[in-house]
Amino acid sequence: MKKLVAILFVFTSICVGGEMERPTADEIIGAYLKLPHPEKDLKGQSRQVRWGVLKKLNATPDTAIESVRVSLSKIEDQQQRRELVEAVGKFFRTEESAQLFCELLEDADDQIRGKAIHGLRLLSRRTDRFGSTRTIRLRKPGSGREKENRIRQRLQNNKKETEHEAGGAEVFEPIVKGLLPYLIKAANDRNEQNRVSALYALADTRQEGAVKELRRRLKDSSARVRFLAACFLTEYNDASGLDELKSSIKRFSKNKSSDTIYFDSGKLIASFERITGKSFGTIPMPPALYSDLKQMEKAEKQYRYLIDVWAKWWAWEPGKNEIALGEK
Repeated sequence: MKKLVAILFVFTSICVGGEMERPTADEIIGAYLKLPHPEKDLKGQSRQVRWGVLKKLNATPDTAIESVRVSLSKIEDQQQRRELVEAVGKFFRTEESAQLFCELLEDADDQIRGKAIHGLRLLSRRTDRFGSTRTIRLRKPGSGREKENRIRQRLQNNKKETEHEAGGAEVFEPIVKGLLPYLIKAANDRNEQNRVSALYALADTRQEGAVKELRRRLKDSSARVRFLAACFLTEYNDASGLDELKSSIKRFSKNKSSDTIYFDSGKLIASFERITGKSFGTIPMPPALYSDLKQMEKAEKQYRYLIDVWAKWWAWEPGKNEIALGEK
């Protein structure tokens, strides 16, 4: 009964003096906090009900962020705090939400810092890349696939990306400027996954300051962080992480059965193509993403081929003059 009353409170208007008024941000959050939060139902029906309440914050853009900030300082339940931060990231893309995320980089909870980093990535990015190969998704409508293929070809030919290529559609202005220092701070987070998230955010800023931090991450204590830093540097035509990439292909050539290896192999092979201008074949989607078993097997076979041929090519050790090395 309490659950039903809370839901009805938010999903109906409040009648005051004969006029209909929407609930305030504080009232919405208050109703949300009264809902059940089963520990083992993080994505089920209970979450859907809670999320339906939090969506009502969209109607209170002027006060929602401050209400969330105050609530976060009072709430002890970490799951509730995480969902409130997640809601801000989904519903609000403003300088005010960016300020909240920057503050939350000091939070004691690893997941809350992680959600804040993800929010900062969306606000600071100047490129839209997808898939394990980080293919550029063009915002300009039209023959997008053809333009993506032309950009990939330019990268393989070792040409730098610019704002003017393909109509300037692959680099755009960020929603909020000036967030790079906070992303650099996030790249030094004590939690490995948070540092990984920060690397994605840094790579998407397309700023020179991001390159410097990515180079510093090549000495990170985490092999995962070092690998991704090396891959992301190639998006800037910087091969500073070449040694890390070469050691990775050796490792992948010995273990090609893991889905994680296939996801990472896409990044690795695409990175080799960028810095060498060479290609030994199409990079398919990771096998786990195919619904057709025959297509899955075909993708696995192609990955095994690409991993083996790149491992053999690097064992040949071409001269450094064939590689577009970045500044050390």
